[in-house]
Parts: sequence; structure tokens; C-alpha cells
Amino acid sequence: MENILIIGASGHVGKALLQVLLDSSDNNKITAIARHASSQLQATTKLAVIDADATDSNQLQPIVENQDKIFIAVSGQVEKIGETVIRAARHANVKKVVFIASMGIYNEIPTDIPYDNLDKNPILRPYRKIADDLEKSGLDYTIIRPGWFSDGPVKYEVTQKGEPFGGLNVSVASIAEVAKRALINNDFSKQSIGINTPEED
Repeated sequence: MENILIIGASGHVGKALLQVLLDSSDNNKITAIARHASSQLQATTKLAVIDADATDSNQLQPIVENQDKIFIAVSGQVEKIGETVIRAARHANVKKVVFIASMGIYNEIPTDIPYDNLDKNPILRPYRKIADDLEKSGLDYTIIRPGWFSDGPVKYEVTQKGEPFGGLNVSVASIAEVAKRALINNDFSKQSIGINTPEED
């Protein structure tokens, strides 16, 4: 059994991963935190729900102390949350951190995909900063760089850091599945991977 912390549990990807983990037969204990987590999630024997500000190390550190693995999927205050989590994870000797970044943080999107890379899109800078920080942290990690979120079943392809990104969209269900693989199976150890839905021929 492992203890897994989900930061950003009330967002699209956080909720999807939470459901995948709760539906699995693994006997893991999940802790979900968000600023207003208790108003959106119901605690169970398998799930602890905590209202917490992940930018506040005084709130976060005691929660992280008991965790084996951490998942981060946030859209606001990315850099502050990432820095606080990495610091807490190192202090607590967490086994792995899985971080949802974005396509484009390495300027890897081909010109035929209508989305700006880092050099033209400053919104991506915090995601790149935390990806770089994770790589230098000494922690085990997986950085997941998804395309635009879409609905649909689990269907994805993976590209590695340094390879051109594969396509524009990816289902939230696919992101959750890849995150589960990274957390439960320890797949994609110390890798930054892009995921997208394969283009239909």
C-alpha cells in the first residue's frame, strides 16, 4: 500500500485521476487537496479530503510528510505551487512526483499544429520552470506534457523530450491513465513525455 497525494484534485485532470485511482483494486490511500476540496469531494475509507493552500509550506509540509507519491495538476500559481511541493517532497523523501505541464514548453510543437511554443507564449514559462526544477531536484519524477484537453476514450501516443509533439488534442481520460501508470507502475521514471491522441489516417 502507498499513500498518494493529489494536488489540484478539483480540476478536470485531478478529478479524472482520482476516479481512476478510486476505481482500481490497488489498496492505496489517496489524499486529495485543493483550496475548497471538501465542498466538491466526499471523503471515504480510501480517500482523505483536505482543504489546503498548496502555496503555503506551513500547510503543505505536514500533509506531504506522510506521502509516498505526489501528483500535481494546477492552472493557477503554477510556479509557486511547484516550488513549494518540490521543497516539501525533498524534505519528506517522497518517492515520486508526477507533474502535468503543457505541450510547447520545449518549443517542440511543429509548425503545422496551431498552438504557440514557449518562445511565443509566456503562459508556458511557469510550467517550463517547474519541469526544469524537477529534473534538477534529485527526486524521481514524470513530467506529462498533454495537448489540448478533449473528451473521449483512452487513446494516446507518447513522445519523448527532444522529439516533435505528435498532435493537438488528448482526452482527459488518457492523461489520467498515463498519470496512473506513472504513479502506480512507476512507468516513465525521470522522463518528460508528451501525450496526444493519434491522428486518424
